[in-house]
Amino acid sequence: MKKFLLSLLIASLLTFFSLWGLYFFFTKDLPPPEEKLVPTIRLFYSDGTPLLVSRNIWIDLSDVPEKFVGILLTSEDEEFYKHPGFDLMGFLRALIMDIKTLSFSQGGSTITQQLARTLYLSMDKSIVRKLKEIFISFWLERTRTKDEILEMYINSVYMGNGIYGFQTASQLYFGKDLSDLSVPEMCVLVALIKSPENFNPLKDPETSRKRAKIVLDRLLTEKKISTQEYENYSAELSKLEFHTQQMNVDEELFWRVVREAQDLGFSLNELRYGYR
Repeated sequence: MKKFLLSLLIASLLTFFSLWGLYFFFTKDLPPPEEKLVPTIRLFYSDGTPLLVSRNIWIDLSDVPEKFVGILLTSEDEEFYKHPGFDLMGFLRALIMDIKTLSFSQGGSTITQQLARTLYLSMDKSIVRKLKEIFISFWLERTRTKDEILEMYINSVYMGNGIYGFQTASQLYFGKDLSDLSVPEMCVLVALIKSPENFNPLKDPETSRKRAKIVLDRLLTEKKISTQEYENYSAELSKLEFHTQQMNVDEELFWRVVREAQDLGFSLNELRYGYR
């Protein structure tokens, strides 16, 4: 019995120090996440006429509707404010499904993991990338608050058509701010996360509506909305039209102005947060 306990202790220590070593190896040279965000500067002529609208329009978490946050967390990561960046049960469920289907199609990723992947990693599906994603997620949770992580995620997630963030997507696909969206419109944006190009409202409105219906179904299953609300929202979703706003981005001009702003003393981090 003593030998067994000693072996168990040694194995536990080796596992702990191995994991700690991998954590240090994967995170020791990472730049701050703020430096990896897509710049959100907006340019205007002196009379206020827009010269260029960035492909990412920043929105503070305090300005994001609570209803939207609720829909996002219900769909993507219900335990966001409880887990340390990695949801073991969610990962195991996704792993079992991957084994059954012989694929890596199930992500099982938390919002923190999705942010880690967006800012620091490629989109390839491999065990090594998944390990990096988990360790970077732990690092983000240690160095940033939950609200800071959620705010960065809301502003950095890819939304198709070369744009990033939910506020930008709201402007492009509906021609209005995130705070002005209806619940069905919010569901459309949340549904886009899974595959921004395949569920793109501009390319395939019907598929976009169908994917949004899945988000609505989840809200009903989790009792976030009543049956009557579900029926009303479903009817509204079936008739939903998209009123797009043109988002012209001249990349050469954009970076020229950014460099000139830096020459004047502005840091790149300042320019990332919705600077006008």
